[in-house]
Amino acid sequence: NKSVTANFERTSTGGGGGGSSSTPSYTISLTVNNDRMGMIEGQGTYRQGTEITIRAVPFKNYYFSYWKENDEILSKEKEYTISIQENRDLKAVFNSKEENLEEIETETKEVKTTQVLTNSQINSIVNLLNAFQVDPAVISNIEDILKGKKVEIIKEEPICIFYRNLTIGSKGEDVRCLQQFLNSQRFLIAQTGPGSLGQETDYFGALTRNALGSFQAANNISPAIGYFGPLTREFINNL
Repeated sequence: NKSVTANFERTSTGGGGGGSSSTPSYTISLTVNNDRMGMIEGQGTYRQGTEITIRAVPFKNYYFSYWKENDEILSKEKEYTISIQENRDLKAVFNSKEENLEEIETETKEVKTTQVLTNSQINSIVNLLNAFQVDPAVISNIEDILKGKKVEIIKEEPICIFYRNLTIGSKGEDVRCLQQFLNSQRFLIAQTGPGSLGQETDYFGALTRNALGSFQAANNISPAIGYFGPLTREFINNL
């Protein structure tokens, strides 16, 4: 007679066979206190133990203040290296150079006009603006001006300085800034809808390329093909 003993051992489950445990992945989420002041790079999903460097890029006339997480300041450097051990949620805080505020600087002034159009003519203009889906706040200001009322004009300081090349398929707040710049220079991305004045997007598509090409041609930037490279970037940053 023989006595046989069966020994069992716990193994990990998972595809591919072999029984070895896989390295977990964690998500690094990055946000900004004001996306009109700067942009961030480095968010994504990474394997545990990976070291990554996140980067904060302030736009023109703004500066980076610090990285924080759960109201704790982590670093005052634009580039911050972290080791992936868990899910993280970090915020980049940008401020104005002049006032050290977390808001966009504005300059306001009062404008007084005299009504020279009839109410019927003004209503026709307002209806036309509505048909073109102009921002309601803009329409309201225009209507007040046409009626001779006092209105407050808000002038925002330039907010963009560009650091990278952009082309078809590029995404980011710098693309939105480029569209805002082109629209402000009357090289319109679109007459209405996405890309139009006040409705700029963060996607670089054919409409952005065409508007940029027209801007390049008008300013003797060659080749005028709608590629946002070093020549165009330097030209706009120096305006």
